[in-house]
Amino acid sequence: MDQFISFVNQTEGRDKLCKVIQYGSRIVKYQTADSNKQLAAKFQGLFEGMRDARKLFRLFKSIVEYQKIQQLAAAKSPQHIKTLNILSRLGFFFYWIFDNLQILSKVKFIEGVDKDKAGKRAAFFWLMGLLFSIAVTLIQMYEVAKEEGLLNAEIRATGSSADERVQASFKDRRAKIAKAKFDNTLNLLKNMGDTVTATQALSIPKNWFGFDFNDGQVGFGGLLSAVITCYQLYPAKK
Repeated sequence: MDQFISFVNQTEGRDKLCKVIQYGSRIVKYQTADSNKQLAAKFQGLFEGMRDARKLFRLFKSIVEYQKIQQLAAAKSPQHIKTLNILSRLGFFFYWIFDNLQILSKVKFIEGVDKDKAGKRAAFFWLMGLLFSIAVTLIQMYEVAKEEGLLNAEIRATGSSADERVQASFKDRRAKIAKAKFDNTLNLLKNMGDTVTATQALSIPKNWFGFDFNDGQVGFGGLLSAVITCYQLYPAKK
């Protein structure tokens, strides 16, 4: 219980828990649309309400992205990784700006903003941020695979003659590689899940491939991303 309370008290943790409810509701709405229209309408209302509530709580989040960009620019990392990470955060920076404009227009706090156009622009920059993030993850997966290959070659070359210190080093490195592979897989799945939502908002599946993702598929993508992020944010048991 203490872990759950600590998780919910995090702003990001609370947002992702609400995202689970939002996209879970979208799936239930899709599954019950034909069999129970009254129940489907309730979950549609919950989905829309949770979506808009999350948008309002994300006001000024572009400031957080600006800080992340500054930190990335100052960080010591390979130039190609640094560039892709900065481009990803720039995508999210503009995503939050247009997302904020959309919801402020929707609640009639500001005038003169086309909320539909703002929503499309938000989805475009969201997709850009996701694609650059996916590129970083794929590069990291490739580099980890190379590192694992080198480690396996070292282990084979050493054979059974390695002393305890060397074997402990091998075990340590293998554990770090396994963790990196697991983390990269989660990040890839998380971003791919959100990509379903972003591409659907831009009508890319329809315009490019002649089909739309249905509410169930979009809901699954968003739910997958939310559950993974909740897992990543959930505090470890002390």
